[in-house]
Amino acid sequence: KQANDKGDVSLGKIKVPWSILLNAPYGATFRNEGGKWMRCQKMTAMNMDEEAAVDPTADNRNLVDDNSAQQLSAEEIAKLKAEAKTSRELLSAIAASSATFSNKTAFSQQKYLAKKKKKK
Repeated sequence: KQANDKGDVSLGKIKVPWSILLNAPYGATFRNEGGKWMRCQKMTAMNMDEEAAVDPTADNRNLVDDNSAQQLSAEEIAKLKAEAKTSRELLSAIAASSATFSNKTAFSQQKYLAKKKKKK
């Protein structure tokens, strides 16, 4: 997009310091934790949970997506959003209160967390 005179790049509502983008490879992703930008590790089959790699028969066939697995109410989640210092804290709390999260494959867990992070 467009860089301003402070050395930030505006990406919609988000401002990112251009200095962290200069030496980053194309396609690199970043996250903001406590006002500090950090580079994210790209999710690949090589760095997925080893248990999922060992058990190729694991699947999500028995999971039902009817919104009954989340034990937190919308009000409780809104309160957590206000209190959480980082997005990781919030996602950890949401995942911990999901009855089906631990039964999902590692890939599905990553997809679930990415979806919840996007909602934040």
